[in-house]
Amino acid sequence: MDNCKPTVLWTGNGYHIYIVLETRPLELIKELKELSNEPSNKFLKFGE
Repeated sequence: MDNCKPTVLWTGNGYHIYIVLETRPLELIKELKELSNEPSNKFLKFGE
């Protein structure tokens, strides 16, 4: 994260900060796969 250059947006309702992260699909994490068949989709729906 030393070379991190986040995108910062002012939308009128506050600041929004976007940081690109490299990660693996949540389906590859055994503990999450045991809880759901589609952990990535569940996470995205939770974040909405």
